[in-house]
Amino acid sequence: MFILLLPDDVNSLKKFIRLRDTAFVFVNKCSKFMPDLTIVIDYIPVFYLLRAKTIAIRLSLEYNEARRLCFLDFFYSLLYKSSYEWQKSLSLRSRSCLPTFPVRIGLTHETTVIDEEIPISWFTDTNLSVHKQRPISTVVSNKAYLPLHRNRLRMIQYIKKRIDVLDVYGRGICVIKDKSEALVPYKYHIACENSMSGPSEKLWDALLSECVVFYLGSLHLVHPYLRRAIIPLPIDCPELAFSIVSNELISFAKYQDLDYSYWRTAKSLIIRLYSFEKLLARIIHYDFIPQETG
Repeated sequence: MFILLLPDDVNSLKKFIRLRDTAFVFVNKCSKFMPDLTIVIDYIPVFYLLRAKTIAIRLSLEYNEARRLCFLDFFYSLLYKSSYEWQKSLSLRSRSCLPTFPVRIGLTHETTVIDEEIPISWFTDTNLSVHKQRPISTVVSNKAYLPLHRNRLRMIQYIKKRIDVLDVYGRGICVIKDKSEALVPYKYHIACENSMSGPSEKLWDALLSECVVFYLGSLHLVHPYLRRAIIPLPIDCPELAFSIVSNELISFAKYQDLDYSYWRTAKSLIIRLYSFEKLLARIIHYDFIPQETG
């Protein structure tokens, strides 16, 4: 079976597929290949959809696009056999809440051209404890148009005023070249999702960097083994969030409880269950390969 991935641009090719053992085939939008199975990532022009032999799967990773353009789901349902989206769709063929985003660590960050500076294998195969010289960080942008954007900014500002060792990075605040710069040197990380629908790379990046995560997000789709390295934070109570963070930074109890044996297993679990490539492989296997019965 010939599999085709259609990303938006060259940057997307570098961003979506990081594992070296992938068997997916990439072409751009102008390709003349007519595969048996096509996987469309985010937006693709209608003229290509109409000329393709088979439009099988649509993956929408953008929470805002899924909300604003949900009326298009009726149209997409005529073209796709199934859709996987970050936000609940109006289409009966849609499966709400895609539980993964491509990991960002090791990639050039906030630049017009994306390049892989550090391969994913370095994070999965390396004991990062020797790099942990600083206590806590967070990566947030100055966006404030979603409710959780505003909540997380209020919370981070409240905590930063009281915990000076919290290093804050992100667009409009302190831009970094590679997100791992804000993760690998730190024992703890505050990760705040844009939506309560499920986890994103905000969680996976921090765990792959062996950070204990103070987490503002839903744990519904997070494997119980991984939750050992996660400390939930309240959504709308900065005072309580500060208390939780400050108490942990006094004792470092959670961080000291997790040795490299735990992190090695946890990182392997993230790649197997939540990496973009493995998720696609499972979708293809269960939705498009006939299963034996009896």
